[in-house]
Amino acid sequence: MAYHVNGSVRGKLAVTEDDLTWLSDRYDFYVSHVKEEIQNFVLPQGTEAASALHLCRSEAKKSYRVLHKVSEEREVPAILFDYLGLLANVFFVMAVYMNQHAGIAEIPFISKSYPMKKKKENQ
Repeated sequence: MAYHVNGSVRGKLAVTEDDLTWLSDRYDFYVSHVKEEIQNFVLPQGTEAASALHLCRSEAKKSYRVLHKVSEEREVPAILFDYLGLLANVFFVMAVYMNQHAGIAEIPFISKSYPMKKKKENQ
């Protein structure tokens, strides 16, 4: 489906709400398995598969930024931004899932740019 994004920018819109729903369902599936591991930022590391997925996530984020540049010169359908943002998130949770199944702990990243959220007492 990701290949349809490029064509959707250059020609006929080929990414649909059904595609977005399908991707969202994948996201929900993986989050349900890794929600404890993704409470904070984590460093991109782990198994070969997880590392490849982190690279895919990075490429999806780069594509989102390029799409934003394109949108400064011409109209870009909002669904393409939604799709690329969600795609990056899916790659992230899949990477964490792969590490979890290999028994590799995530390494938290403490950002100097974003304050950490405080956990609520009842969580």
